[in-house]
Amino acid sequence: MPLDVEAIRSDFPILGRMLPNGKKLVYFDNAATSQKPKCVIDSMSRYYEEYNSNAHRANHTLADEATSALENARSVISEFFGTSPDQMIYTSGATEAINLVSYGWARENLSEGDVIVLTEMEHHADIVPWQQLSKEKGVEVRYVPIDTDSFTLDMDAFEIAAQDAALVCVVPTSNVLGARHAVE
Repeated sequence: MPLDVEAIRSDFPILGRMLPNGKKLVYFDNAATSQKPKCVIDSMSRYYEEYNSNAHRANHTLADEATSALENARSVISEFFGTSPDQMIYTSGATEAINLVSYGWARENLSEGDVIVLTEMEHHADIVPWQQLSKEKGVEVRYVPIDTDSFTLDMDAFEIAAQDAALVCVVPTSNVLGARHAVE
């Protein structure tokens, strides 16, 4: 199925903006803030307009509706990933998720000599926690290089680096190069 970039762009209202130079807005800073498609904006507006309340925190109509919407969303998301809602952990974004793994799991389960594999394409948020853990606990951090011809990961080097790793951190698609890696 061919990728219809214009159809995808049309789902994101902000990408319809024309810049002062007369060109269409192109947005690459998704690692910091992702733009929202119309369906998400509409859902957020519906929440604020119709049932703005804390889920699981009160016993009134709005709270019940907010709770139902939240639990329905969790069911849909977990079904998409082929799991159950109780096996999902929700965070505010990738940085918080990485820090949760680093501070919550890695510091308790990794020790000197354990190996963490990163790639040269990782976001800063996926490098610093592991560098800090390396200094604190003596874990080894290995970096998988980029194949400079294809701007994708050197998968031969990746395979070697990951052989005895306790943890592998890899971005499946680079937000800088747009390269999709064959991480499967």
